[in-house]
Amino acid sequence: MTETKRLIGVPILYYLAMFLFFLFWLSAMICVESMGDIQPNTEDPIPLTKTITWGDRKSTGKTVNLMLAYLTFGLIWFTFFMAASNDFVTMVTASTFYFSSTRHKVGEGQLKTAFRWAWVHNFGSIAFGSLIIAIIFTVRMLVYYVCKQAEKASGDNKVVKCVTCLVQCFLKCLEEIMEYINKAAYAYIAISGESFCKAALHGLLLQLSHGATFGFANLLAQLFILLGKVGLTVLNTVLAYYYLKLVAADGGMSDPYGPMCAVAITTYVLVSVFLGMFDETVMSMLTCVSADMDLHGGDNIWGPKSLHEVIDKLNGVEGSDKGSDKDDKEEKGGNAMN
Repeated sequence: MTETKRLIGVPILYYLAMFLFFLFWLSAMICVESMGDIQPNTEDPIPLTKTITWGDRKSTGKTVNLMLAYLTFGLIWFTFFMAASNDFVTMVTASTFYFSSTRHKVGEGQLKTAFRWAWVHNFGSIAFGSLIIAIIFTVRMLVYYVCKQAEKASGDNKVVKCVTCLVQCFLKCLEEIMEYINKAAYAYIAISGESFCKAALHGLLLQLSHGATFGFANLLAQLFILLGKVGLTVLNTVLAYYYLKLVAADGGMSDPYGPMCAVAITTYVLVSVFLGMFDETVMSMLTCVSADMDLHGGDNIWGPKSLHEVIDKLNGVEGSDKGSDKDDKEEKGGNAMN
């Protein structure tokens, strides 16, 4: 990220695009609702409150309900698509940085290439992967509603609560598994350009062959992200508390907890957006180095100098002893990569 600072602007760009789409979606929902008979409340001096009714529930009302359901699922799908596209752009940028770097040269992530792949070459794969997550999420929300209604109808029966809890847990686990498979697929697509299904299979097989490495690195990434979220949120909230109590409003506010909650929520969301890039970068770089080492007999050809030094140390070989061998492999590998 220090070599490709433009990557920091990607989450902001996607956030703005998602906000504009939400405004469009909201206007579409209002238009669909206005298909009914709008009646203002005549008891008000200024008729601001209104009720909407449909005379024929079997025709117009049913059509409106279907359109509302269609728009709601569209919002869910597009939200997951934008998140997946953001992740994919980060992964492609990381992979192009890796394969443009060698022992003697520090590369740079190709952000333009990442956007072109995300919105042209691999658009269908990202849409398909996000569609799977959107369907599972929608089913989980519907099942959650049905489970709550079942619990209410049973009078909070313990057996019914246990069954509904197991069903919701299963669907949540299924969603988490599919999200991980999607990330593995996107990371492999970023280096191979394969279709979603092939990339998901090959990406999982690659991770299984390097299970300990992926597991440990992902654990460190999650711990780093968690510490960053908690630490920065707490720090910002504490600073806001002292500012509101001692500085603001000519002597401080008597009840600063409302603004503190707003600061905490805003900080957590922003930190989650930016630190989430670290998680995607870890997944992408691990996929790159694993594929690189598998292709060259356990040795890496591409990657920055710091990575070469670490792998040489793990293999028990001094960098000077393998420098010439790697130079020859880098030249051949560069020709193959081109």
